[in-house]
Amino acid sequence: DDNEMHVVGEGKFFYEIKPFKEIIQVVQDLNRIDIDKLKDLPAWFDDLLHQYQHMTYYSDQRIHKLCILLNRQIHNLKFFLSS
Repeated sequence: DDNEMHVVGEGKFFYEIKPFKEIIQVVQDLNRIDIDKLKDLPAWFDDLLHQYQHMTYYSDQRIHKLCILLNRQIHNLKFFLSS
């Protein structure tokens, strides 16, 4: 698991891989994003990954790391919206 997860801060935007800063800049009205609605998302995501763990074969460690990454992206979005 340690060797499988590398965070480069990029994501797929349609067919191109771009930095998240470029992806978020495509959003025309950032004021419509209610960041508070994302507060329960990491816990929901964790529960969902554990619910289907028998199908994905993700280890608990990998699920934990994926949830950390989601939290990081939410934090990055909050920071971007506040600046």
